[in-house]
Amino acid sequence: MKGIWRQIVLALAAALLALAFAGAVPSSAVSASATTFSGQATVVKGTVLGLPVTLVDTGPVAVTGGELEQNLLCYPSGSNCTIGGLPDPTGGALNAQVLHAAVVAHGNTSRAEATVAQVGLVNVAGNNISAEFVSARAEAKCTGGSASVSGSVEIVELTINGTTYEVGADVRREIALPGGGVVILNEQTLVASGGDGQIDVNAIHVIIPLANTDLIIAAAHADIHCAALLECPGKHSFVTGGGWFLPGKQHFAVAGRDGEAWGHVMWKPTGLHIRRPFAKVFRDLATLSTELKSHPKLTKPSVLDPAAAFEGAAILWWTADGTPDAKIVGEALAIDMGEPGRSDFFAIAGLDSSGELASNGAGPLSGGNVQMHGKCSATGA
Repeated sequence: MKGIWRQIVLALAAALLALAFAGAVPSSAVSASATTFSGQATVVKGTVLGLPVTLVDTGPVAVTGGELEQNLLCYPSGSNCTIGGLPDPTGGALNAQVLHAAVVAHGNTSRAEATVAQVGLVNVAGNNISAEFVSARAEAKCTGGSASVSGSVEIVELTINGTTYEVGADVRREIALPGGGVVILNEQTLVASGGDGQIDVNAIHVIIPLANTDLIIAAAHADIHCAALLECPGKHSFVTGGGWFLPGKQHFAVAGRDGEAWGHVMWKPTGLHIRRPFAKVFRDLATLSTELKSHPKLTKPSVLDPAAAFEGAAILWWTADGTPDAKIVGEALAIDMGEPGRSDFFAIAGLDSSGELASNGAGPLSGGNVQMHGKCSATGA
């Protein structure tokens, strides 16, 4: 009898042990198969004249992914600025316009971008630093369970103490300032190993010890921890971007989410600043071309070449009462035609003096970028 009871006890113990492991397997399997993310974008951060300054910061995206955006038309005030008179503790030492930051982390990619127009430091320890347009972009991506990272910077018409500099793609270029200061361009820190990748990109980093100033203009961070076998699940379609087109350097910034009120549209020439526009995202040229027939006031590109590197597009609109089906009082078109963005396109239409929609401006980008997020393929988004 003792032998029988011993066998029963051992069998029960084995069963309980098996149940314990069975309960643990799903949890570990979930954590092993889930891709995790981080990402953050900030337009301006640091100190100016010893004063802490942070302008347009998305904060960190959730570890499970998501989308964040922040925007501001100008700081502290400016022409055609509907949000003027913001507190200016720097006493005019810092100015910036059309500030845009966005993070989109879904599927197999985490992306962050920060853009700003007409940004400058004025008479900081005798230094004057300005740029017509600045952007930083960071991407961390999984392909077949392996992580890769990339970053880019665009700086247009950088002027330092009266000298204008051509800024190329070189990483970490340093320009000395009088008195021991320095301007660092395209500052990047990156690591990619196995299934883990992370990258930080700072477009402009100004250090002026004499004035207790350490300021970063356009900062983007992205990282990712890859699942062993990652597909591209779910519908996560977004378009984000910022830049300018000719004539007259018409600056804009845009963020839209398919089928929802999210993001913003900013257009510097008129001071337009729309929050939470409605948007429809298009994944192929044929569907976009058909839809554009219903939007005659939006200027179209002269050529929509089916063989071109079309990555996606969005039509965004806003209404008088904030509901999607009410009378449209403005709309915009953003098209991503691949990198580096000179074939990307932006158009905007708003009400004229008679209360009807009219084309306000359009053109291929002369600077900046429109980015499609969430276009899944066999190799990812």
